[in-house]
Amino acid sequence: MSDFKQDAISLLRRMSLEELANYTAEQTAGHWTHQAGITEFTLRQTEWQIRAAEAQVRAAEAEQKAAEAAVENARHSERNAKYMLLSVFAAAASAAISLATTIITVLK
Repeated sequence: MSDFKQDAISLLRRMSLEELANYTAEQTAGHWTHQAGITEFTLRQTEWQIRAAEAQVRAAEAEQKAAEAAVENARHSERNAKYMLLSVFAAAASAAISLATTIITVLK
């Protein structure tokens, strides 16, 4: 590839999207400069799609971690509920023993 074409392609890489669109629109269809502009658009689009896909993968990984944390939280909540239920049984047993002691004391 000639230095001239390399320089032109390098210039396309540095253009903003709007500048690239205007440059490509001004070129003659079928000319290598027009094709270079189209190619640059395609390259940028592909790069953006790759970045978007990578972001979606990161988001999915974060969602997976959040789901795992939710499952772990549910396990801890279940364990906490079991302990709370046991404490209610202990309190009920204590109340029953206290009631029995009171009845025995009153009946003597």
